Amino acid sequence: MTNLVLLVHLIKKQKYANWFVLNCTMVIEEEWLTVLNALVKLRKDLRNKYHISPRKELKGSDFRTGMGAFDGLFMPRKTRMDIYKDILNWESTMPISTFSIAVNKSQVMSKGWSDAMYCAWNFALNRLHVKCSPQTDDERFSVFSDEGHAMKVIKWVRTMRRFNHVPSHYGPISLPFRIERVIEDPSFRDSKHSYFVQIADLNAYASHRSKYVQPIRKMDKNLWDELKTTSGEARNLDVNKNVSGKKPPGIKIYP
Repeated sequence: MTNLVLLVHLIKKQKYANWFVLNCTMVIEEEWLTVLNALVKLRKDLRNKYHISPRKELKGSDFRTGMGAFDGLFMPRKTRMDIYKDILNWESTMPISTFSIAVNKSQVMSKGWSDAMYCAWNFALNRLHVKCSPQTDDERFSVFSDEGHAMKVIKWVRTMRRFNHVPSHYGPISLPFRIERVIEDPSFRDSKHSYFVQIADLNAYASHRSKYVQPIRKMDKNLWDELKTTSGEARNLDVNKNVSGKKPPGIKIYP
C-alpha cells in the first residue's frame, strides 16, 4: 500500500481578507524519511548561512514583514525573498507535489456554498481521491493538517466519506462521489514543531500572493512559479489542467 502523506495549511487571514487558500503538499510514504532528512539539512544550511534558527517557525507572511524567524536579524527584504525562492526551488528537486485551492469568499455564497472553508476542503479532497483512483486499488492517502478547526475538518471528512456529491457536466444534477481513499480521520500538528506543515505554509502563501490570486505590495508575485525549475516541477498540474495557458498552474480558483 502506498500512502500519500497530505500536509494541509489553511491561510488564516485578516478580518477583511477575501480569500481562503488551502494548500496540499504531498509526499509518498516511501519518500517521507528522505524528504524529512533533506528538510533538516535545509534548515541547518539556513542557520549556517543566514543565522535562522532551525527551532524557529518559518511562515510565508514573515518573509514579507521580517518578523517571526527573521526578528532581530535585520535582514533586507530582497535577501528574505531570495531565501523564499531558494526553498521553493529546493522543492522542485524533491519527491514533493503540491497544489492549492483558492476560494473567493465574497462570491462563493452565491454558488450555493454556506462555508468557504468547507468549499476549499471539498475541492481538495475530491482531487486527492481522483489522484489516487487511477493508480491501484491499494492507493490511499492520509491527511495531516495544522491545528485549528479540527472538529470541523473531521466532521467534513467523515461526511464526505459517506455522503459526497459532485456536479455533473451533463445536466443540473449531482452524482455520488464518496471520498473513500482517505485513511481514518485527519491528524493535526502544531506548525511550530512540523517542518512539513511549515513547507505547506510557504506554498500556501506563495500561491495566495501570486499574480494568479491576490498579489500584494512588497511581495514577489512570481514565487509560485519558483516551484518549477530545470530540475523538476513541484506543482501538481493535474489539479487544474493548464491547456489554454490561462489557468494558473497547480491552483484551482473558485468560482
